[in-house]
Amino acid sequence: MSENDSALTQATADNAQESAEAFVHRFISDPKQPLVLFGVDYCEFTWAARKLLEALEVKYELIDLGAEEFQANHRSREIRIVLQTLTGSPTTPQIFVSGESVGGATDLFDEYKQGSFQKMLQSAGLQFTSPPGLDPYSLLPHMHCPI
Repeated sequence: MSENDSALTQATADNAQESAEAFVHRFISDPKQPLVLFGVDYCEFTWAARKLLEALEVKYELIDLGAEEFQANHRSREIRIVLQTLTGSPTTPQIFVSGESVGGATDLFDEYKQGSFQKMLQSAGLQFTSPPGLDPYSLLPHMHCPI
């Protein structure tokens, strides 16, 4: 289990009784870890967002809503409803920096290309690298279908 995956165990083991709204707000407002990604591990957009964050070598908290622990008692659905209320979007991933919604994967990619995501990271005090020439859209899986 990577450092970025460790939040799942802590989040589910200690807080099963916490309301979904309190859970989301606790994670997005944690000053010790200002970058949080709520996603599902089997989603290609979650994969691509994680690839970008890993290319930037930035520390982030992953909340994998597809994990078994979040399936019990419809916990994942409740959290997704809270996220949709906050962001206006029903999709994953949903990325936050210091409590501010970045949006989903393509929003993240656009913010990165414009340089505003890097400014958010700097404002949050997060260290990162900027790989030269990185096009975040190249991180999405490319389907090759014969014509």
